[in-house]
Amino acid sequence: MSTQELKSKNQVVYEIIRDAIINGEFEPGSRIVIDDLAEQYHVSHSPIRECLRLLEADGLVTIRPYAGVTVTDLQPELIMEVFALLESLEIISSCRASHRATEAEFDLLEKMIDEMEQYVSKSDVWSAKNLELHMMISDLANMTISRDMMARALLHWDRLRRYYLEQVSAQRVPRAQLEHRQMLKAMRSGDDARIKIVIQQHNEAALNDYLVHIRKTQEVDL
Repeated sequence: MSTQELKSKNQVVYEIIRDAIINGEFEPGSRIVIDDLAEQYHVSHSPIRECLRLLEADGLVTIRPYAGVTVTDLQPELIMEVFALLESLEIISSCRASHRATEAEFDLLEKMIDEMEQYVSKSDVWSAKNLELHMMISDLANMTISRDMMARALLHWDRLRRYYLEQVSAQRVPRAQLEHRQMLKAMRSGDDARIKIVIQQHNEAALNDYLVHIRKTQEVDL
């Protein structure tokens, strides 16, 4: 097997395990057994160990010497940290992208938002498209470190959404669509101050809705 083929296979296994954690197939706090994964995915122990190291870097698993690997616990309080990160990264990326993007690239963002309209009643599909939209803005900003941080923050957001917030997230979709159009309009204007305000309003509205839901359904004081 060539180096490229091995890398591709490792990447596939990493993505399968990562998605299983995000989807809740591996419960928060549950133990991961390397032998079981190797048998399940028909690979040797080496690629599984490499995948787990990547997942540890993502913050999705915890590796302790002589104690094994566990799926990182998921507490609703994490939403405060995730939203603080996302807001900062979105402002940085959107402001930078607003000055770098061509009209064709702005049109592409608009097309992505338009296509999301057909999935308003299918929240899981819409949410996947939403992640793609935010990553596209990060790509247009062309800031490697910020993009990597955005990808990881969105992983944790998607995990939180699926575990605690799926119902209220689905209810927010129509409003989020309007907010995305406002964000794109601000980006087209090239006005950094306006972009910052629109993104802050977008995140504040979403966070408030999610906190109300968490306080009703979880025994936490946020």
